[in-house]
Amino acid sequence: MDIQRYQSEEIEAFMKKLIDIISEVLTTNAIESWVSRSRIEFINSELKQWDNRCFRTSTASSSVYPQLSPYLQWDKDNDMVQGLENDATMLIKRLNEEDPRQDVIPIVGPKGVGKTMLARRVFEDPDIVKNFPCRVWIYAYNHSNLSIKKLLQGIINPVDQSSTPSTPPIAEDNPQDLRDLAIQAYNHLKTKRYLLVFDDVLSTQFWADINMIFPNNKNGGGDRIIFTTRYDEVALFVRPRRCPFYLQSPFHKEESSMTSSDKAKTIINSGERSWKEPWNNWVSSEMIYNNLPHHLKFCLLYLAVLNSCRIIQFKDLITAEGLVQPPRKVEKFVDDLIKMNLVEVVSKHWDGSIKEIAIVNKLELMNFCRYKAREEISLEFASTGFQLFLSEANRIAIERWTGYYGVHPQIPMKARSVLILKDTNVPSVPSKINFGQEDLGSFLQNNSPLRVLDMGVDLFHTIPDEIDRLIHLRYLSLKFGGSGVIFQPSICNLLNLQFLRVKNNRPRWLPLEFWRMRKLISLSCSGVLHLPQPPEDLVLDNLQILKNVSVLCCTDSILSKMPNLIRLGVGGPIQHTNETISLPRWDVFPQKITHLTFNQTGLVGESMKILGKLPNLEVLKLAFNAIEGDDLDVVDDGFCRLKCLKLEEMDIRKWNMPVGAMPSLEIVVIKECCALVNLPSETLMKIGSLRELKVYNYVDPAIETAAISIQEHAGKDRLQLQLVKKSN
Repeated sequence: MDIQRYQSEEIEAFMKKLIDIISEVLTTNAIESWVSRSRIEFINSELKQWDNRCFRTSTASSSVYPQLSPYLQWDKDNDMVQGLENDATMLIKRLNEEDPRQDVIPIVGPKGVGKTMLARRVFEDPDIVKNFPCRVWIYAYNHSNLSIKKLLQGIINPVDQSSTPSTPPIAEDNPQDLRDLAIQAYNHLKTKRYLLVFDDVLSTQFWADINMIFPNNKNGGGDRIIFTTRYDEVALFVRPRRCPFYLQSPFHKEESSMTSSDKAKTIINSGERSWKEPWNNWVSSEMIYNNLPHHLKFCLLYLAVLNSCRIIQFKDLITAEGLVQPPRKVEKFVDDLIKMNLVEVVSKHWDGSIKEIAIVNKLELMNFCRYKAREEISLEFASTGFQLFLSEANRIAIERWTGYYGVHPQIPMKARSVLILKDTNVPSVPSKINFGQEDLGSFLQNNSPLRVLDMGVDLFHTIPDEIDRLIHLRYLSLKFGGSGVIFQPSICNLLNLQFLRVKNNRPRWLPLEFWRMRKLISLSCSGVLHLPQPPEDLVLDNLQILKNVSVLCCTDSILSKMPNLIRLGVGGPIQHTNETISLPRWDVFPQKITHLTFNQTGLVGESMKILGKLPNLEVLKLAFNAIEGDDLDVVDDGFCRLKCLKLEEMDIRKWNMPVGAMPSLEIVVIKECCALVNLPSETLMKIGSLRELKVYNYVDPAIETAAISIQEHAGKDRLQLQLVKKSN
């Protein structure tokens, strides 16, 4: 099928002006000696031919061949471009292979080299016509003006098969009609072996918008997709299974009989970057991947999908997916990938632990891994709503979101995982996309197989009760954009849920059913969580991470129901004006806790004495007046295993700590403690493990004096010191 190229008056005017300028330059002989006059004349000729083809012809049909470079000659007897006979033979052979998998074949080369002619020759080959009952040719030259509606209608009603459309006219902005049309196109292609040709694809966004419309008939379809492009990044973006067809102008007669693969080898051997280097890097990525152990392959594939993420999110996702077992080894696997220079550390926490990771800045490696993710872990990428339910993949990742969130009420999705990714490449796209309550209800109702759901969009309404139909769900991440959103009790009916993340700064009151979530491993909320009193017979013995629970919940009755807790974040503020909060006995806390945070809790009493007795505590953060009072008193022999201490925006004036306390301390960070007038210099000098001391926005000069003396005692080569005085 031919879709008429867009006729742009602005481009036409620009072309005329450019031709006039070049003609004037040629007339006035205003060309430096080092510029080839013949080359300028050739460019001028090319521009005129291109102008005539694009703006003087109303249609583009199969009988009108594209203009060729003067270096190429047309063989009328063989109906072929001289120099491309071997490429045509190889391409036809590849299309007719019995491989049942879908094959995407880019034809890459500069303008005028014969890409369209090669594709047209293959498209009209008698064997191809016989073997592919459904053949569609689409000009993709102006993707922004080639509407999804026209593309879908063109697939359903090719002009070479029917002149009378069987689909009624629809509005471009009607989401339901577009969804129905997408389903019709999908089903149309699914019933036949198809060959699709997209001519002159100029951007990666074209493939991102349409790729999931085409079914991958794994049970013997053997479907093929060809597209011509001038750009390497477009060719590699589709993640082809084999080397694309690279075409070059045959400047030398001896090159005219070479196949595209032979030309590519010549370029590599000559050391030129030119057309082949991206594919060479792709092959290199494949070699790296193939030499990895099985478990590291899965880690790299999933990280390529996420692009860049927090390590805790990566660890939780890959555990919920069941790709790596046991969960505790994920961090070690990430360390192995870092040592291999395949993964880089983007940022770290204040205590030195890894915060965010990403694939090392190698676009080819990430693209290759994303291609392999489709094959190895059945993961597809989508960018429009109807692609969600058209896909037959086990996993779907949504990126570069530009469309609506459409779901179809009658078609259940097959995916077990849906990840809505944050787009770091398109900063102009709004981050808040409203997922309507009606859409969300239908989405939840039709997707009971889901195990992973990461909602990277803001919800401005209450979660529908239908969420309890996701009985297999293991991982759920939610973002709330509204202050009045209610945390539905139905979410606590997800008894297989292991990881629950809620991003919203408003307090949340969990229902009593929360205590029935026996498989829960991690619960994290940016707003303060209020837990109900637990029933006597229920214990959350799998819970290891609980972040931002209300300080009012630090009671014997609640903490005793979480015996295996490792990380605990406690938040405030206290809402009762005359009420003070004290910590319970130290032995009430889960004894396996290694990381502990208190934020706006306003604790009174012997809080530091109680915390100092926790036997396995390694990281402690006290922030925003976590403890009331002028003095921070640490008792002798307290915090025997503590390695990292952070004090942030505390109103303390004195930090008192006797020699022998915190003997394993390695990192001390003090930030915005403007009232502080001293450091426990003598004690810190005695701690041989101390390697980092950072004080930000201090006021009293005694702080600087004490910190410098501590570093001088330890040695500048052993103790890293950072001092930033508060500006006036």
